[in-house]
Amino acid sequence: MSGDRPDARELVEAVAAWLAAELAPSLEGGPRFQAMVAAQSLAIAAREIDLGADHAAADREAFAPLVGDDTDDPRRALAAALRAGEHDDRLADLVPILRDHVRRKLALARPGYDDPRT
Repeated sequence: MSGDRPDARELVEAVAAWLAAELAPSLEGGPRFQAMVAAQSLAIAAREIDLGADHAAADREAFAPLVGDDTDDPRRALAAALRAGEHDDRLADLVPILRDHVRRKLALARPGYDDPRT
């Protein structure tokens, strides 16, 4: 429920931290790997809770000139348009838009991955 503590993000983060810091170190082999995958998945979910709506809005804004404003899923619409070759004549214009999209996805899946300092 809205306003309750801990909220969904806090719960997901707490379970992720417990899996990574408490459970996984006590395991070996496959179970340890599975616990770490679960912890990472929950960490991604927590970031998506925080950032997902903003990232979706940024994609809608960036992709609208390419696919129009009337689509429910502009990412899927752009992917279909690209597969159909509808933007082959302006791929250079798409590179910065798609690069920003990938950076948003990386911010969810693996923060800092595209940081040149790491």
